[in-house]
Amino acid sequence: MPKSTNDDDYKTAGEWQWNSKILWSKIVQTDKDKCWAWLGASGPNTNLFGARRNGKAQMTQARRMLYSDITGEDCQDIQIKMKCKNAYCMNFEHFETLPNQRIYYTDGTLRGTRQVEDKQAGLKRATLREVKWWQV
Repeated sequence: MPKSTNDDDYKTAGEWQWNSKILWSKIVQTDKDKCWAWLGASGPNTNLFGARRNGKAQMTQARRMLYSDITGEDCQDIQIKMKCKNAYCMNFEHFETLPNQRIYYTDGTLRGTRQVEDKQAGLKRATLREVKWWQV
């Protein structure tokens, strides 16, 4: 874990470690129903936050660390979408979590991960021919 004047500021969930105090200092909280602004780093499609994964520094989506900070759960196996459609929003009330599911090529090799809204869709070992555009 990185050096800190106060180790109580650091939290851990799964493979991730982050400074909760720094995370919250970069969020401008307003009304519960409105989007909350992110004052930290941002990429082309999302807000970014520096955390540690397995002890190595790594940038990740800030909303993933916020989800883990609030729930105490590992964010590794979920996809977080925004109900408000604002990719830079940090309001936890606007988060919608979906499971990540692996999609395979027809020869059985791993293609990558996609979010599937219905966990029971049977796509855990689906082939590309079986995956329709509206299911991924």
